[in-house]
Amino acid sequence: MKRVLLWSVCGVVFLGALGHILFYEHAKDVKRRALRRELMAIAAKSAPSIDAAALARIPLTMDGDKSPEYKDIFDTLLQIKETYPIVKYVYILTDTNEPGILQFVVDADPLPAIITAKSQRSFPGDKYDARSYPEMLNGFRGPSADRKISADDWGVTLSGYAPIKDTGGKVVAILCIDMDAGQLYAYLQSVRPIIFLLWVLVAAAIIAFMVDLALRKRIVPGGSSQKP
Repeated sequence: MKRVLLWSVCGVVFLGALGHILFYEHAKDVKRRALRRELMAIAAKSAPSIDAAALARIPLTMDGDKSPEYKDIFDTLLQIKETYPIVKYVYILTDTNEPGILQFVVDADPLPAIITAKSQRSFPGDKYDARSYPEMLNGFRGPSADRKISADDWGVTLSGYAPIKDTGGKVVAILCIDMDAGQLYAYLQSVRPIIFLLWVLVAAAIIAFMVDLALRKRIVPGGSSQKP
């Protein structure tokens, strides 16, 4: 009777904990996928508003932000932010001769809230190493979005990308959209200890089952233990 009760408790703990783990993992994926779709949609809808010809005329130098083309496109990026309140940062990158290395063209939010040696102002022509961000590079082929949340001096963000094309359909740059992912990040951080505890309960249920099984194998009829 005691063994039946033990197995029943272990079964309830195991199934309950595993069910909650699957629920939390599914909830995380649903939230992340929804935000990625929204970012890709915003980037894809906004990219055609960028004048590719004017973009090509911006000098990729520190003085490039003083050109009239830069100021016009800068205003366009600000309009995108006003249209979509979810957007925190918006900027444009183009490629270089180095694989995976991009460079800024226009940055509507050049200054992060906290200025450090690692987060200086981005000028036209400033390099950006995108080799660790495959989805950013995929933005040259079509709308894409990061699969992981980024946390840096600019805050906690999730980013979406879309190609900017000229009148001939050639991709000349990518539009980058960053959204504030602080709430999602906080949610993910809050459920981590819960998931850890649930895994502990699952492990405890499995261990209890294995110990009970081992003890049963060592006991023979009559109550004596088997000799090794």
